[in-house]
Amino acid sequence: MLIGFRMAFNKIGALGFSFSLNNWIFVLIAGLVCVSVTILCINWTYIHSEFTALTSMLMYEAYNPQSAPNLSYYQWKYSLNPAKVTLTLLVIPMLLPLFYYIRIISRNKKSSSS
Repeated sequence: MLIGFRMAFNKIGALGFSFSLNNWIFVLIAGLVCVSVTILCINWTYIHSEFTALTSMLMYEAYNPQSAPNLSYYQWKYSLNPAKVTLTLLVIPMLLPLFYYIRIISRNKKSSSS
């Protein structure tokens, strides 16, 4: 994943923006990935049990749509737990290069139109 980000930033750097800024963003993304992998490794059994419980709750509700809602699903949905934090920390680094690339393209369009 980090190699893919590195290739994307090298292509962005070819557009004429500073390479040091790309390196800082790459370091921040690498830091987020390291933090999320660390959380994932430390809390793997808890996270696995949370997702297993969520999957079983959703399967139960899918096969029993007329039954009363499972309260533990709503407690899981509205609570903050390591499983959600880890997924968020893994998703954010995947979206950062996209937003950065869109920002650079919009700046290039603004500078070329004026």
